[in-house]
Amino acid sequence: MLPVFIASFLPLRAAVIELRFTAATQLPLYHPPILTAFLRSLIEDENTYAEFLWTDAPESGGQGYAAGDGYRFTLYLLPGGEAMFNRLLSQLRDLPDSVVRRGEKLPLRDNLTWVQASDLFSGQAISAAADLTH
Repeated sequence: MLPVFIASFLPLRAAVIELRFTAATQLPLYHPPILTAFLRSLIEDENTYAEFLWTDAPESGGQGYAAGDGYRFTLYLLPGGEAMFNRLLSQLRDLPDSVVRRGEKLPLRDNLTWVQASDLFSGQAISAAADLTH
């Protein structure tokens, strides 16, 4: 039997999100804080986000992006966060129009467009939490 702590993370589901920059962009060396802030701003739910979603930013370390460059990250989903995950996917698909916080000083903003989302484990395209393998 699994410890309660570990069991609370199951089933572990995750999507690889791919976006594209529409303008030259400079990011700080460490991306997770700005990525998380950007995602939270898209769904305007800063209170419960961390209970159900978290990210991995394999692009972290890359600082200079040109217009047309891709940007990808992994979005993990915990049980109970399906509606939030779906709302976030919808907002990401609607980029750049879905961006609430705009301005040149923000590194992630209306300078991104949607490319695709795929299941981390199967590699298959997804459109909602229900499409994720577990």
